Amino acid sequence: MKPSQLFSFLLAMVSALFSNFSSASTPFNTSEIRERIESMDLIVEPRYNTDVERYIRTYLGRSKRSAAIVIGRTATYFPIFEKYLEEHNLPKDLKYLAIVESALNPNARSPVGAGGLWQFMRQTGRLYGLTINRTVDERSCPHSSTEAAMKYLARLYERFGSWELALAAYNAGAGTILRAQRRAGADDYWAISRYLPRETRRFVPAFIGAAYIVNFYKEHDVQPEWPHLDMQLIEAFKVYHPLKFTTIAAVTGLPLEVVKALNPHFRRGSVPGSEKGHFVILPKRVIPALKEYLETQQLDGEKPAEEVELPPLVDTAEYNASEFYFKADYTVVKGDKLQDLARTFGCSVYSLQLWNDLHGSKLRPGQNLIAWFPVEERHFGEEKIIVKKVKLPKRLDPARRMVAIPQVLAYPEMKTVAQISAPEQTPFTLELWSMLVMGQGQKNYDEYRAHMESPKWKRSIEGKINRLVKRVSK
Repeated sequence: MKPSQLFSFLLAMVSALFSNFSSASTPFNTSEIRERIESMDLIVEPRYNTDVERYIRTYLGRSKRSAAIVIGRTATYFPIFEKYLEEHNLPKDLKYLAIVESALNPNARSPVGAGGLWQFMRQTGRLYGLTINRTVDERSCPHSSTEAAMKYLARLYERFGSWELALAAYNAGAGTILRAQRRAGADDYWAISRYLPRETRRFVPAFIGAAYIVNFYKEHDVQPEWPHLDMQLIEAFKVYHPLKFTTIAAVTGLPLEVVKALNPHFRRGSVPGSEKGHFVILPKRVIPALKEYLETQQLDGEKPAEEVELPPLVDTAEYNASEFYFKADYTVVKGDKLQDLARTFGCSVYSLQLWNDLHGSKLRPGQNLIAWFPVEERHFGEEKIIVKKVKLPKRLDPARRMVAIPQVLAYPEMKTVAQISAPEQTPFTLELWSMLVMGQGQKNYDEYRAHMESPKWKRSIEGKINRLVKRVSK
């Protein structure tokens, strides 16, 4: 891949913009930053030099909007990156590379034609299996492009045996690195760096700076612009037949803007037909609806599919993603592992870390965690509460798991009843919690929607809660 001219251009422009940066307006303690960087555990040697400092200053200027936007985007893209990094047995630190390449903007384009989250040139992208034409550009697909980037990075590391050199080769091309090695008479990145193009000399320092910003943004009072949960709890599946974005929006109940934001790789507002299929990315809670709709549209021989009346499109002004999720509390016990809990809760490890301000994977007994769950799955033609039970890892002992009832029962308008009927911190097992939320939730929620104004129904629900409290308090 050629040097990232987009990176150099953006860095030069932002550096010029913040050329009047002063320690008086924004404190910048060099010794503290150096100490933090040198303590970081990275796949590259965490050196602190002028190029690293320049990159950090770029993102921590008087206006911290750029850093806030980029860090916010990690909530959407880092879980996807980590999935493919794990599948290819590559270090998780490589996720920071996409910040350097594109600032996590899937629509980023460089002056020389590189594009997408990982800034593939057309030829290189096609070499690694990406479809790039007038209707679809998989360089902008978070899943397809990440899969391709992992293959490319694994090949570069196998060739050079050093992540500094592999990252430099990703930016400048393997030939450039080999020529620099011959001129320097050395294999070490820092020894050959002066023989590299200026963009590539700054590339590894920029990688270090990106890792620093993601891990220490709070120390610099950066307030990330986190996306709503419909942009975090997402999933991808392949679609093989042509499908318009307007149809997806109508079937799933999502605003058209959300469908577009999650699927930037489709250029003309629709999914083209393809034998190999294209990834469509949507919130997990609405995927059943689209899959059920697609099943109704499958052709049976030469018989055309029946016309199905679709719901009207949702007005963006009336859309509030937070209404579709509730928060549950969970108390950690000895033996819990973050990865197991993430699998249990149906989210990524990175999501759990963000929601709970965790900087690593270590948990301590008694620690309180929060997790977000959809109030209901959307099905085609109707909406239902999730009915499947949580599958607990065998190593976990469900009898010792505790959550707070008021948070668990936080369906719309139901929280007040729950708080009146149970103490704020009444504990009960995760097994009971999963049964209530994932099993009995359908029945209780249907009753609630049908008899919302019935005092008798409210007393019935209060009785159920009180009986549950007594049961788990024994």
